[in-house]
Amino acid sequence: MTAKGFVCAEDGHIVNILPPIDAHSGGAKSSDVFSLREHAHCSILIQMGVVSTAVPVLTLVACSDFTPSSTSALPFALYKYETAAYTAGADVSGGRAAEPTTGYQMALTNSIMYAIEIDAAELPAGYPNLQLKFTDPGYAVMISAVAILSGSRFGVAISDTEIA
Repeated sequence: MTAKGFVCAEDGHIVNILPPIDAHSGGAKSSDVFSLREHAHCSILIQMGVVSTAVPVLTLVACSDFTPSSTSALPFALYKYETAAYTAGADVSGGRAAEPTTGYQMALTNSIMYAIEIDAAELPAGYPNLQLKFTDPGYAVMISAVAILSGSRFGVAISDTEIA
């Protein structure tokens, strides 16, 4: 970590877990499964672009492996940036909200963002991996997600993949 702050690309590991996609096209969507085995913390940034008439429910699951062979729904800490982008306050969260294992119904607002914060210690034994799941909203909704892993156990400048 530098004196200026946390440099994601050097002090952490960035994983593009869900490139921009229409959450309705082809049914429910899931992100790539990624590992927290080598890191202590994960910040997941979720962006939602154009919203039509309905929005998905967002859930977070712990996974036993990368397949995933077995999953366990998790409660999670969610920061909601539900003011539309390009307006005053769009970069201000609504504060930390505790979401249940059943997930969170995303807001019906264009160009918003969410942040999930989770520590590796919160994962159940035997489930070192994570995955986001989005229900099919029935209408077009553009979403994407990036995971920023921090607290590396080994602190290398170029870390190994966390999605395989």
